Amino acid sequence: MRLKWQTTGDTDGVLGQGYPVLMQVADGKHWVLATGTVVAGGVTTQSIADPWHSYQCTVTAEGPVRSALPCTQSTTPLPLQHATTAVEEGQYRGKPFPFRYLAPRAGARTPSLQINARHVEILLVDEQWRRTGFDPASGQTVAGIPNSSYHNGEIVPPGGQPSGELQRVLFLAENGARVFSLRVFSPPGAAAGTPFEVTLTGLDAQGNLAKVTGSGRVAAGQVLRYVVEYREDGTLKLTPASDTPGEPGGPGNIDADYLPLIHR
Repeated sequence: MRLKWQTTGDTDGVLGQGYPVLMQVADGKHWVLATGTVVAGGVTTQSIADPWHSYQCTVTAEGPVRSALPCTQSTTPLPLQHATTAVEEGQYRGKPFPFRYLAPRAGARTPSLQINARHVEILLVDEQWRRTGFDPASGQTVAGIPNSSYHNGEIVPPGGQPSGELQRVLFLAENGARVFSLRVFSPPGAAAGTPFEVTLTGLDAQGNLAKVTGSGRVAAGQVLRYVVEYREDGTLKLTPASDTPGEPGGPGNIDADYLPLIHR
């Protein structure tokens, strides 16, 4: 509850402080966890836990490609190689990308907010007009709200293939108890009247959950706009902004589940 996601470009330094680092393999298809380092003879070794292949391997700075563990990592340009098969070796070849690690917060935890969307792209705008999500003007994703991220939420099991269903996760790791504008877009090339669902989940400073789900249809080129209100008392609301000039109304169904119960 008192941990916070941090970014890093110094994997070895963070591992030396005792914080595991979540990393993406070079081909970008799955994630591994760097859990520590060992220095022997001037060579730094990283321990890599890889749930994709259900084993742990040791990454060293020397050694030929082998038919079994360990993996090997040269110093330049830091290619990470696994040689069980040619395919797996290709997945690891190239510098792994350090994503994030969990470290203690400087102060008390503040509420977080997560939005899951199916079949649509979304954009969250805060009171200072900072944005996180899909920008339809540029066709790119943005993450202008501090401590926020926007990514594909589908988890593909080892050996599996993506379903092709559009799934998005917008996560605001802290300071989520605010008022936002949420915009929903049909994805480029989508059929008219695309059905969608958005689920908002709030987690307050005491660990209590609040959940709201909205569903409906959005036409190609249409923008639906809502007001998201997440309060310090644990209430979470999703309200159609149908009275906004030039903006269509919201979804036809909104279901709310507030925990803890708020008695009025």
